[in-house]
Amino acid sequence: MCDFELDKMPEKGVVYALLRSGIVYTSYHIENGKIRLAKGDMFSLEELKEGHFFDEEKEYRIIKRESRNDLLKLLFTKEQEEAMDEDLLYTQSVLVEDKYVDASAKAPGRLTIINRYEYSEDDTLVLRNYRVSKRTVPITFS
Repeated sequence: MCDFELDKMPEKGVVYALLRSGIVYTSYHIENGKIRLAKGDMFSLEELKEGHFFDEEKEYRIIKRESRNDLLKLLFTKEQEEAMDEDLLYTQSVLVEDKYVDASAKAPGRLTIINRYEYSEDDTLVLRNYRVSKRTVPITFS
């Protein structure tokens, strides 16, 4: 049903996927051309609505657009951000709800979101996209 481009995905990392039946948040690795989850299960593609497969350096995102009956596949990398104006990047650290964090699944309890802003034609600052990363950033309080 879903065609993953396994060569674009991190070989191992974390998956956050919205399925028809619920949410999957766990570590994964690619083995013999298939996605294997931390507890040994193979990733089921039939119920996928949206999936984020990421590590510290890149995120592969796949979204099933039912209204168009197609798949949107996106790749976001750290290298792309290095070419951007650093004033247009906003990094935030977010906590994952305890009910999704399973220590045996090796999924982090905190994620980093790198927001990518651009100026529109009328000089308005607009959030164009973001990248999910398992890289941790220090939290500072002012």
